[in-house]
Amino acid sequence: MSNAVKFTQHGQVCLQIAAAASTGAQDGAVKLRFEVIDSGIGIPEDRFNRLFNSFSQVDSSTTRKYGGTGLGLAISKQLAGLMGGEIGVSSRLGVGSTFWFTACLEKPSSTDIEPSREPAVVADTAAKPAARAGRLLVAEDNAVNQFVATELLQAAGFESDVVADGLQAVQAVQSGKYAMVLMDCQMPEMDGLAATAEIRRLESLAKPAAHIPIIALTAGAVKGERERCLAAGMDDYIAKPLNPRKLVETIEAHLSPTRGAACESAATNPVPIPPGDTGEPINWDALFDNCLKNVDFVGKMLDSFAKAADQSIAEIQQSMAAQDAPTAARAAHSIKGAAAYLAAMKLCQAAAELEELARTGQVVGRAEAAAQNVVQQVRLCLEQIPKLRVKTAGLKGKKA
Repeated sequence: MSNAVKFTQHGQVCLQIAAAASTGAQDGAVKLRFEVIDSGIGIPEDRFNRLFNSFSQVDSSTTRKYGGTGLGLAISKQLAGLMGGEIGVSSRLGVGSTFWFTACLEKPSSTDIEPSREPAVVADTAAKPAARAGRLLVAEDNAVNQFVATELLQAAGFESDVVADGLQAVQAVQSGKYAMVLMDCQMPEMDGLAATAEIRRLESLAKPAAHIPIIALTAGAVKGERERCLAAGMDDYIAKPLNPRKLVETIEAHLSPTRGAACESAATNPVPIPPGDTGEPINWDALFDNCLKNVDFVGKMLDSFAKAADQSIAEIQQSMAAQDAPTAARAAHSIKGAAAYLAAMKLCQAAAELEELARTGQVVGRAEAAAQNVVQQVRLCLEQIPKLRVKTAGLKGKKA
């Protein structure tokens, strides 16, 4: 669906799902055929055989104009095979394309189905914590980091909203409906430090004067970082990857009427120890721990990373091609934080190297090699994700 929208400037995109003409499914299962039909740019027939190969696209101009890694369809092919199905395409250049896949799915028994006129609700087997007072605002531009922060907050009973840059954060705070802001330091349009300074300026003009707690979220766990955050008007600092216990402790400390020494204790939380090198791009055990040993959380984390990967690679490649060091540094910083949550330490280290070089204005030589390494590490993580999805599916229904 994402590709169909990307390559269709005019016309329509349609999703059709029906039972396959020849099921080929075992008893108790049904084979479904999914079709995504678009009226987009189409594909030459002689290029069909390349589409489902890793790192392959129709031609080099596709990557330049539309972005992408050339891994989406290759991964889809693996997933279709794992679900007992196949994948294929039909297309006419300039007319449109139909991508299809089949999958064998288990049929529910009649006792599993209860007629009802009410909307279906999927029950969450995990006990839900009691809702806490005060809605939180998460200001974060990276999709993976957004997902992790909101999931951890929800698990702790906090309701939250997300904005993607500092300017949006300033505007959202003016609504008066938030009890706290969790602010990433490096974002487009307006970074977290500048946004905090503007929020504090506006608060000083209010009658009576107001103050909303602002907690810095940053992957830049370097000397002086916390001091810069506090100097900008932030109340506290939490390093990524977020430690769930420390996150809740810090939030509670600043929402408490008697903050005092509790804030200082929470602010100095140690950076989690990096997981050991298993030889794989993603360390499964560390990822499982980062996701609170929750298989649904793991699955969503993998989906979030895979969905954001194309954009991350495009940002790195485009900023390096334009010799835009500040944008390259910000993109590398964003990838570094997401990689830490994913327990992809080689990717995290590669992004950290590129960030450091770009911050000194370097966009050639070592920086070019570092950027290529980041892109390669992202692709290796994407190639491993289908295996991790299968492993995650095997754990469903089991207790950690």
